[in-house]
Amino acid sequence: MKSLEEVKGLFKPADLIIKNGNLVNVYSKKNYNTNVAIKGDKIIYVGDSIDALIGKETVVMDAKGKYLCPGLIETHVHTYESHMPINEYAKAVMPHGTTAIVTDFYGEGVVGGIRAIRFLLDLSKKTPLKVFFVLPMPGYYQNQPFGHTGNITEKELYEMLEWPECHGLNEAFVSEVLKGDPVMLELIKRVKEKGKIIYGHASEITGPKLQAWLNIVGRVVDHEATQTKEALEKHQLGIWLSAREGSACSDEAAIMKAITEYGANPEYFMFCTDIASPIQLAKFGHIDNNIRVAIRNGIDPIVAIQMATINAARYMRVDEYIGSIAPGKFADVLLVDELENFKVSTVIANGQIVAQNGKFVVTLPNVQYPEYMFNTIKIPHPLRPEDFKIYVSTRNKKVLIRVIGVKDGTVITDELEEEMVVQNGELLPDIERDILKIVAIERHLNSGQIGKGFVKGFGLKRGAIGTTYSSQRQDMIIVGTNDNDISFAANKLREIGGGFIVVDSCKILAILELPLLGLLSNEPFEVIIKKLENVYKAARQLGCQLEHPFHNLAFTGLPISIGNLKITYQGLVRVWEERVVSLLVENGRGIS
Repeated sequence: MKSLEEVKGLFKPADLIIKNGNLVNVYSKKNYNTNVAIKGDKIIYVGDSIDALIGKETVVMDAKGKYLCPGLIETHVHTYESHMPINEYAKAVMPHGTTAIVTDFYGEGVVGGIRAIRFLLDLSKKTPLKVFFVLPMPGYYQNQPFGHTGNITEKELYEMLEWPECHGLNEAFVSEVLKGDPVMLELIKRVKEKGKIIYGHASEITGPKLQAWLNIVGRVVDHEATQTKEALEKHQLGIWLSAREGSACSDEAAIMKAITEYGANPEYFMFCTDIASPIQLAKFGHIDNNIRVAIRNGIDPIVAIQMATINAARYMRVDEYIGSIAPGKFADVLLVDELENFKVSTVIANGQIVAQNGKFVVTLPNVQYPEYMFNTIKIPHPLRPEDFKIYVSTRNKKVLIRVIGVKDGTVITDELEEEMVVQNGELLPDIERDILKIVAIERHLNSGQIGKGFVKGFGLKRGAIGTTYSSQRQDMIIVGTNDNDISFAANKLREIGGGFIVVDSCKILAILELPLLGLLSNEPFEVIIKKLENVYKAARQLGCQLEHPFHNLAFTGLPISIGNLKITYQGLVRVWEERVVSLLVENGRGIS
């Protein structure tokens, strides 16, 4: 009785009480039966004597048989790559237990500029999702020196750094840091002075270069580790690791081996998706899926939950507010059916129930999108099949060409060499060998420029697939078996303002319209999933077996930061040499 009276004397009645739950304590690594009291958007009490906090208006929730876990934190995601604006993205991820994300809105900024970033950041505040905004360095560098839309300037980066919502700097690219890019170095300096956070990008870098980078960036997390030994090396140098399990990027299993096989300290590991398509969200989940993947790969369930919660919060320096279930923290609490399969049944964010049994239950306000977000595909005239022909000047019957190699599960491409037959001075796709034509069409400045090449790995037997989403600069990328279908796909994407398309014999098999900046749908999450499933199904019908073909296609158009051979509207680019290279090997050497 004394403890009841003591609790009653210290606290006002709670708004919401969760009774009889099994608390997953991310501090002690234990789970035990207890109760949680919430007042407003904060947790005020955890423990026994909870009845003392029940008032006339208190809602009591019985969590018997459920585990109580902190809300999950996504440490690196580009939300536009889900093709949903932030309000729909919140509706898609919160039923999976995600209550906070780190993002930069860079794709939207590449097309719509700083005003688009500001619009979406403000829109995020109308959702229950906590958004930690970081400086969009990919949107500033874009594909430089292979193209820039003119949006996101150095001055605007410094302006955004002063926004009260700015949490830090995203993507401290190794290449820009080591070349001494003055903007990157100045921003790193200012971010550190302000006590903000740096998020790294150390793709395919090890050894002395990695250490030289670390000397400059200091305390940093990297989401680009793809191999166990790479993750271990970074961990031993003090780099935090964000294990990525996203669309076209499935790295987590390899990263977990650094812990299970080599004894890495799991306290320095967290999770991200980086790229999460609506289909992945619907089929596998979000950060809850990262937890399940970790458990399947030998990680203790509570340790996996720590990675998704308190570890991330500590790196972000926000563990005073989120990442655990304890007094004074934001009331972000998940009710989970079982730890091994980590099935989230109820999501509480900021003290309010926002999702139950996989459904978002909050009504968000209607959105009026600004006019500048529409009609952003600027190509001066309808394109013809002739615009995509590839001619070579040689008397040889065969030539050796560079071909982009695409593989499932990674956005890193290979530089292949393939022998091709010259037919009346022209190079044609070789469908039997899966050597298809790929084109990149400049779609921002009305220039009409087109880069052309060949790619292997898509497996199309007929038709073409195309997108106006292509990472960094967001140009139009199309891969196809013939020029008629390629031109048809390009013109249809131009007509509708952007999207994903699958065509065959100049007929549309499936389409997902992305009228907002050529990147985002303005339809509900459920409609987007259905259309995207149809697009994927149609691509498979043409022979493509890649799990996420449009994300693979998008990253063939990224000529910086992630190797190796890519396509831009200027032609083929060898990433780490930062130069355009000829389609023909050895400056056009032919084969007799």
